[in-house]
Amino acid sequence: EPNAMEKTAPSGPEQKTIVEALKAKAKKRQKTGATFFLVNVEWYRKWESFSEGKGDAPGTIDNSPLVVEKKGKIFGNAEFQLLKPDLLEGDHFVIVSKLEWDQLFEWYNGGPAIERSSYRSGNSLKIEIQLLQLKVVMSDKDGTAPDNLLKNPLEFVVSRFTTVQKLLALIVSVSDRLSQQTTRLWSYEDARTFALLDNGEATLESVGIANGEIILVEKKTTKGWPRDNKTKKKFFGLISKQELGAAAAIYPKGICGLRNLGNTCYMNSSVQCLNNTPDLTEYFLQNTYKKDINRTNPLGMKGQIAESYASLCKEMWSGSAMSVTPKAFKATVGKFNNQFEGFNQHDSQEFLGFLLDGMHEDLNRVTEKPYVIAPETDGRDDAEVAAEAWERHLKRHQSIIVDLFQGQLKSKVQCPDCDKVSTTFDPFMFLSLPLTEESKRTCEVTLIKLKDSRNPVRYSVQVDTNGNVKDLKRALAFAADVAEGMKLIGCEIVGHKFYEVVQDNVLLSKIGLQDLIFFYETPEDGSLTPFKCIQRRKKTRYYSYLGTELCGLPRLIHFDPSQTSWKQLYALIWEKYKFMISRGTGDSSFSKSSSSSSEDSEEAELAKKRFEEIKSFALDKFDPKADLDLSLPPHLLPFHLCLTNSSGTSCNTCDKKKCSGCSMLPSDKIVGKIRGHICISWSRWIQRYYYDSAECDCVLLHKSVVEARRKKSSPSSVDIDRCLELFTTTERLSENDMWYCPRCEDHKRATKRMQIWKLPKVLIIQLKRFQYTRHSREKLNVNVDFPLIDLDVSKYVINEHQQGAKYELYAVSNHMGSLGGGHYTAYCRNMHDKKWYHFNDSSVHPIKTPATVKTANAYVLYYVMTTPASYIPFKEEEVETMDIPTGENQKEEKSSDKNEKGNSQNTATDTTKSNTKTKTKAKTKNTKNTTNTTNTTTSTESGKEKEQKHKKHVSDENGKEKKTHKKRSSDGSEKDKDKSHKRHVSKGSNKGEKTKGNTDGLEGKTENEHDSQQSDKGSKHSTKAKGQ
Repeated sequence: EPNAMEKTAPSGPEQKTIVEALKAKAKKRQKTGATFFLVNVEWYRKWESFSEGKGDAPGTIDNSPLVVEKKGKIFGNAEFQLLKPDLLEGDHFVIVSKLEWDQLFEWYNGGPAIERSSYRSGNSLKIEIQLLQLKVVMSDKDGTAPDNLLKNPLEFVVSRFTTVQKLLALIVSVSDRLSQQTTRLWSYEDARTFALLDNGEATLESVGIANGEIILVEKKTTKGWPRDNKTKKKFFGLISKQELGAAAAIYPKGICGLRNLGNTCYMNSSVQCLNNTPDLTEYFLQNTYKKDINRTNPLGMKGQIAESYASLCKEMWSGSAMSVTPKAFKATVGKFNNQFEGFNQHDSQEFLGFLLDGMHEDLNRVTEKPYVIAPETDGRDDAEVAAEAWERHLKRHQSIIVDLFQGQLKSKVQCPDCDKVSTTFDPFMFLSLPLTEESKRTCEVTLIKLKDSRNPVRYSVQVDTNGNVKDLKRALAFAADVAEGMKLIGCEIVGHKFYEVVQDNVLLSKIGLQDLIFFYETPEDGSLTPFKCIQRRKKTRYYSYLGTELCGLPRLIHFDPSQTSWKQLYALIWEKYKFMISRGTGDSSFSKSSSSSSEDSEEAELAKKRFEEIKSFALDKFDPKADLDLSLPPHLLPFHLCLTNSSGTSCNTCDKKKCSGCSMLPSDKIVGKIRGHICISWSRWIQRYYYDSAECDCVLLHKSVVEARRKKSSPSSVDIDRCLELFTTTERLSENDMWYCPRCEDHKRATKRMQIWKLPKVLIIQLKRFQYTRHSREKLNVNVDFPLIDLDVSKYVINEHQQGAKYELYAVSNHMGSLGGGHYTAYCRNMHDKKWYHFNDSSVHPIKTPATVKTANAYVLYYVMTTPASYIPFKEEEVETMDIPTGENQKEEKSSDKNEKGNSQNTATDTTKSNTKTKTKAKTKNTKNTTNTTNTTTSTESGKEKEQKHKKHVSDENGKEKKTHKKRSSDGSEKDKDKSHKRHVSKGSNKGEKTKGNTDGLEGKTENEHDSQQSDKGSKHSTKAKGQ
């Protein structure tokens, strides 16, 4: 039975109107310290569905999945509920204002109430989600923490914006032996490390107090403070120079863990990887950074980010501890980027990007940045334009970060109509490599054919990621062999009903991976009109005020209402739906009519006779395979037809508020105009004895779905070369991210290609494991094979003077688990002993076999250049290249492959397969032997000899190039350059055709179906190539 409160509550749509008004009212009152409440997202989604008229009332509010069960006595703000770790807004909870919560609680009761307060961060208000849970221990007479008390501390729950003074007052209030005048607090880390909390106005967050931290309470004696003559102060996790010198050589240098302050594993992982970057670490340990500190840079952090990182770096390499607490560093980062000021989970690569940006601006040797403009590219040689772009970049950006981590990318955008080409050369700090072919998206859609609506079939098709529903229809029509003269109508199905018609121009990015999209065949000439048809049945678990629920898959019924009678419509629907009716498959949980228990004995007797008549007819006379007998009395018909709304809950024929649908009995009357949906209301006896709910919801799986799911579920692997190839592949921009063509003076879905021009000394590679769309988030658990030594990316570099460079792996940032509850660790090679170590927050363990650092958890790879790049000219070689595929090729393929395909139902494994091939003479790199010879020569020659030979080589080659350029006409220079460019990169693409597999036949069935274009440039100097 529904909660008693629900019966007196307004209807769902009325509740929505009331709550939206309260939300708008609360928004006007927002201020620091305002009260908000957290609500379980599952309950809230049910309420949202109910408020839109799509489902039942959600029942009592249940927030228990969010909170931690309290054990023992908790002091402080104990009325605040402690939350489970790793909860995310939107995935686990939603935030509502106090006005909204009070109203929802009045309607539904429940709880527990999870109250939180707002705080100001910059120019915006934020909600404090996770509170601090502190362990408070009383010191002994010597000012130290006794072991017995450390094991049984007092638990306090407070806000991280509580001041030190307020925390002191809370602690004093629970003890008769303490007073604020004779008590002070210490942050306790271990027996050697204490930090005095002597700034009463500072918040706990500003002094770096983390969740689970121990607070030591010191009481003043007649002789003064016990700790004054015992321990030097240590503020915010920083150690003085004297302490560093005294503690040196106790532990191995650099092999130092970082304590987790509360969801800070993302920070620890990135810091450990940077900390093992040899040149960067030596730069800080030798204090070279001090002369580069730039405190006047308006884009910098007054040198504080660089200085804080330097202090942490020195502490980690001091050998003074097995692990340190990065409180000061965390507080400094949060001070300049409020995204990282709390203790929420974050992406380690995003944090790394901010840290490198911040250190660059703090250490930028350019004190006055001149104004520069991008160089003109039309008709000019790539090498000339790239050199000019890099020179202009260095006029504004010069730091150790630029020296070590920055390279240069070439970005080429081309208009599909006028062939206008725009080329830019931009700096990059990361290579963000895709693990799968991002230009393609695999979609599962269901097709219900006009002549075989009994067997809906689900197909798996591949379409352009930036495509729309029209492209999806084209791919499905090709895969399912949709007959000529038929068109497809797309609908999203939610809860057994038509949620919305999906228009052709809707982008695929707006369709979630879990959305149920059905396509229905309908005549293209409009000879038959499609009408939406839904089914409903009596509820079997409990009764609501209507007593019915939707069931089965909604379908389209095609007929001409101006020429069709209700008798004919009954017959038509029975022919299409009687396959769901079979003997002995009824719902055994369905109860008898409640009218048989009526207090009126006469009515009870009539009801009993009616029941016996129906039972006798159902079991002895009814044939579910025969044509429908339209002369039967209404109570013996297997179903009634009525016209209702999309949910089947209200009548579209009469104006009565409580009518759920007037029965339109079979007659010779013409159907005429139809308002709303045709609703099939199954009779009770059909549901009890015949209705097959499994058959009703059945969808057959095409072979393509089984194969696609198998590939997705099975552990897959990819080579890093393949990732680099995908990175340099031409892609087509989406309709949301179109490029403005200055020649056409219009926005176009241009093609775009990113290629490497200049390599950095330290190459950071992000493996794009996280895929985000508007409606879904997904982690790719793909095992990427990457080398530990001799990584050579030369074939993806289009600059002849940047060939032959070799890289060696020295660090890996790992992400384990799912998006909602993952954990970061790091594998790093120590620059002193050259051994690998596993850094898991404060824990550090040696790695015996270096090859074990290659796991499916690898997220960010750190490589250092061991063999410098040199000049290796490209040589001529004949290779095959392919045109950029377009969606229009599918129709051409369909006709050309007709004989090949036969009667099989094939799913296109590559719906944008190219139908043309061209052979061109392409310039490719030297063979591996040439590269090895060059590397050997480089390693044996002296630096001076190498430089002289290189200059001579370059001079000779430049002379050859100048002669070649003189032969070009001024009109054809740009065209020739583009052809040359294609020859340079053709081998790097190396894309081949995929062939269709024979996928005729269906694999099985599934039940219960109800159940901006990425910028070429990053902010300032740190470009994320093809960022997430």
